[in-house]
Formats: sequence, structure tokens, C-alpha cells
Amino acid sequence: MRLRCIRRRRHTPRTGAVQRFAPAGSVVPQPMHVGGRIAAHPSAERDPGANRRPKTARTTMVRLLQRYIYAELLRVFLVAVTAMTVVLVIVGLIREVAQHGLGPVQMLQIMPFVAPSLLPFTIPATFLLAVSLVYGRMAAANEFTALKAAGISIWTVLKPAVALAVILSVFSFVMTDHVIPWSIHNIQRIVTNAMEQIFLDVLRNDNHMFIAAHHTTITVEDVRGRQLIRPSFRYAPGNDVIQVQAEIAELRFDLEKEQVILHMVNGHIDLPGKGRVYFAEQTYPFPVPQIIRKSRVRHLHSVELLQRVRALRAERREAEQQRDLTAALLLGAGQVVELLRGACAGYQQRLAEADRMIARLRTEFHSRIALSCGCVFLVLVGAPFALIHAQDEFLLNFFRCFVPVLLLYYPATLLAINLAKSGTISPVGWLWVGNAILLVIGVFFLRKAARH
Repeated sequence: MRLRCIRRRRHTPRTGAVQRFAPAGSVVPQPMHVGGRIAAHPSAERDPGANRRPKTARTTMVRLLQRYIYAELLRVFLVAVTAMTVVLVIVGLIREVAQHGLGPVQMLQIMPFVAPSLLPFTIPATFLLAVSLVYGRMAAANEFTALKAAGISIWTVLKPAVALAVILSVFSFVMTDHVIPWSIHNIQRIVTNAMEQIFLDVLRNDNHMFIAAHHTTITVEDVRGRQLIRPSFRYAPGNDVIQVQAEIAELRFDLEKEQVILHMVNGHIDLPGKGRVYFAEQTYPFPVPQIIRKSRVRHLHSVELLQRVRALRAERREAEQQRDLTAALLLGAGQVVELLRGACAGYQQRLAEADRMIARLRTEFHSRIALSCGCVFLVLVGAPFALIHAQDEFLLNFFRCFVPVLLLYYPATLLAINLAKSGTISPVGWLWVGNAILLVIGVFFLRKAARH
């Protein structure tokens, strides 16, 4: 009996001591007797936030880690993409100068438009380089091993790279869809103006010019501004020679219509076998050189691509109806021979041309989306590959990762694009075959990195 009392006194809380140190006016929780035992008061239970403290600390650590990865990726990527873009801009300017004979002024005018048009091509490779360097350096410093020991998954480590890849994919699509057509239009305008000025300068200095592409020789007495004084045009595509002379002529380049407008006053034309024909005023349009022609498909916005597809499909339906109506009328009249001779051949040619253009337009639209999203799939390959081969050189890892991309991704994508343009395959799913290859390789490396 005495031992039981001692045991009870030992487990009885000393409420007096608690009351002595409690603030004035505060309520001290009193013990409750439940079934002869002392139970803690509900208000004296552990703070619910105490269980969340380790989780909060871990979340803070993960956020700091991801913020660090974001900063490193952006730093390396910006340096790499700037360096590669500058090199490609210089190469592009040298090519433009070699093709068109542009001067320093035209080079400075073109430079702001060349750089944005190159970004969709430099972003994937440079971001893959950044991913290889950052994650390879982390793995070499055993940071990834420490993170796995702390219970942090590989997806948590890769999340910053994937998020940046998604942002860059959207940015690449916007650049391809809006900025590149705008840049190309301005470059074409500058090149056209430069060619017009170069054309006039050559005639002003040499008084003659030979255009090999059109088998034409131009001779002038003088050049005043944009006017050619007493020009002579000699056109000799074969054995026959056509010669045109005038008192005054003026050349004007029209890029929208892809024409060079030649306006002549008081002249004559010497035709072989037909004599001389005089005219007071005459205007001749010529096609512009192929080097400055504007692309019909690549430099259109996505909205314009879809609008042209709808218009071509409407024209195709109309051609089909006309073909069927013509065939029915010929059969009803008993003119089977005319039908067999190809009375509907013109409609078939229109249908084939419409199908070809629809395939090109749809391929261009879907290829922009597929190529822009390639940055995400490159990250799924490059990041785990760098984590696995941490002991190797960073640049070696990049080249070892980028060589399969050059040998598999780009050939498969280009093959799918060519087949889709010809109408052999549908562009909706087949243009993603290159991304699918990267996805399979990326899943293999991800599983291997998770077990590494």
C-alpha cells in the first residue's frame, strides 16, 4: 500500500511549481484523472506545427536547390546562346555580302534582323550544352549523391531544366511563327533596295551590265538618279536576238509582286523576222532574281497558313464538283472518247496542285510545333546522361550526347518533313517521330540515373 502511494506521488505533477512560474492571469492546464491514471490536458498536447517543421525545412532546401539550378542554367545558357548567335550572324552576313555585294551600311541594317531569325536554331543546342555542364558539374561534386541520400528524387533535381525547356519551346515557336517572317521581310526589303542601288551604280560607272540568268545585256549612255538615259536591252536566249531601245527608261523593284518593273519612253523593239515596232510608252515586268524572292510557305504566320489551307480545300471541292459535272455531261452525251482523251485532265491537275500545296502548308505548321518542342526532349536526354557520366569531361559528355541527336533526331525529323511535304505521310503524328526517339532514349537514361 505504501509503495502504491509512493508511485502515485512520483507520477503526480507538481502543479505548484508550474503555477509559480506561470504569468499572472494565465490558466495553467490541470491534470485529468482517467481510470485512476493521470492524462494530459488537451491544451498541453504537442504543437501541431511541430510535426511540420522538418518538412518545412526540407521544402526550403529544395527551393534553394532549384533556385540555384535555375541560376546556373540561365547563366551558362545565356553565355552560350549569345556566343553561338554572334558567330552565326557573322557567317550569315559574310554570305549575304558574297551573294548580293552588300556594303557596310546594308550589313549594319541587316544585323538586327538576322540575329532573331537564328535563335530557334541556336536555342536547342546551347540549352543542351548548359544542361550538360550544370548537371555534370553537380554530379562530379557528389551533390547529386548527397541529394539522393537526403531523399530528394531525381525529378526534383530535373524540374528546373524541364521548366526552362518548356519556356524556351514556347519562345522558339513564337520566334518561328512571328519574328522570323517579320525579320525575313525586312531583310528582303533591305537587299532589294541594295540591289537596286548596286544595279544603278554599276550602270553609272560601267555603262553596261550583263545578267547571265536572263541572257540580257544592258547598255546605257548615262544614269541620272533612277532614270536610264538612252538605254539598250539585248535579249538573246537562243539563236534569235531581241533588242529594245528607248530614250528614257526607269527600273523599279516590286518585292510584293516579285517583279522588276521596266518603264520605257519613246523607243522601239527589233523582233527577228518581224521588223521594228515603235512605241511611245511601254512597261515590261520581269521576275526578280531567285536570290531575293520571298518564300511562299516558310515565311508565313501560322494563321495565314491555316487560312490558305482552308482556301485551298474550298478550291479543291469546287474543282472536284466541276470535274464530276463535266464527266457526267460527257457520259450523258455519249462522248466517251472525249472523256477518255482527257477532257477532265485540267481538273485533275488542279486537284494535284491543291493537294501538294495543302501538304506543304500543313507540314510547315506542324513542323514548327514539333521542332519547337524538341528542346524539352533534349533535356530529358542530356540531364540524366550528364548525371550518369559524372566522372567524364563536361564538354565530352555534351558531344557524346549531341552526336546521337545529330545522327538520329535531325535525320528522322527531316525525313518525316520531306515525306509529309510530298503527301506520303500525315504531318500530324509522323513529324513527332524524332521527339519520340529522344523520349525513349531519355526514359532509358532517367531510369538508369535513378538507380545510379
